[in-house]
Amino acid sequence: MRLAITLGDPGGIGPEILFHYLKNQINTIKKLKIKPVIFGTSVLLEQPYLKQFINPLKIHVISGKDLDQIAEYADNTGILFVDCSDLKPDFTIGKPDAANGWASFQYLEIAVDSIKKGLAAALVTAPICKESFQLAGLKYQDHTSYLQEKTESANVSMGFWTKNLKTVLVTIHKSLREVPDLINEETLTAAIENTFLFAKLLKIEQPRIAISGLNPHAGENGLFGNEENEIIIPTIKKLGFGLIGPLPPDTVYFRAVQGEFDFVISLYHDQALIPIKLVAFDSAVNISLGLPFIRTSPDHGTAFDRAYTKESSFRSFQNAVELAIKCSQG
Repeated sequence: MRLAITLGDPGGIGPEILFHYLKNQINTIKKLKIKPVIFGTSVLLEQPYLKQFINPLKIHVISGKDLDQIAEYADNTGILFVDCSDLKPDFTIGKPDAANGWASFQYLEIAVDSIKKGLAAALVTAPICKESFQLAGLKYQDHTSYLQEKTESANVSMGFWTKNLKTVLVTIHKSLREVPDLINEETLTAAIENTFLFAKLLKIEQPRIAISGLNPHAGENGLFGNEENEIIIPTIKKLGFGLIGPLPPDTVYFRAVQGEFDFVISLYHDQALIPIKLVAFDSAVNISLGLPFIRTSPDHGTAFDRAYTKESSFRSFQNAVELAIKCSQG
């Protein structure tokens, strides 16, 4: 199985955690018969700090302009590196940068092209910087919005995996002021369907799925808001999936961690991410649900303050790789 891996923002921790992971886990990867295909910039292979992780690895570099070479590469002992962009040797480290934003976008775009050509089975993405994307003049805010447009997928949800807590979001990167207007039967149904897809990928039969309320105490029967009574409850009844909720947001995640639920459907970004990061700050995984292929990512950002310092753990990245493999192998 070929696994496409993007290096993310060159100035962040993406390149370090990827190569550190490969250096430590290459024998395990070979045993699993996984063939990593890295999408990045070859100048990173010569970066002095990164060489301590790269030197033990056998890396074969090809041009991103000829993706067919991926299928032709037959050496099972090495790692294929696809050179996707021009990046200066003195590229910026530790802060947002337009050139880095453009480079990380090219890694992503060419990696997705390779998957669409059938040259890789799944995608693992190292962190990008949203501000770098903006500085580069790109319209996308995140991986998810780009992947949804690129693959022409109608309903894509952001999900998160940890050992004891799994959640799927109804809205993603939206201000709190916008959230109530974005919660409707259509968006809630899409998240519910993708939660069942998540359960299928994880081989969880008859999943116990709780839906968080939007308002304090899940609205307290209209006392603190009407979204629960007017939108969430009617949608649950219409679908008839045996869903549980809406439940008060201040207790539903604790109940899930204790084992009462397999999944929680969250209504907005921080409602989901605060408990996820609280219980699994350095090990959680982000997964895009509803795409024609599996895409996972470590649940952390570029961590510019730690870039190229040996202070970053590759644990979340390792979990992202393992989840991508598990969900892709059926």
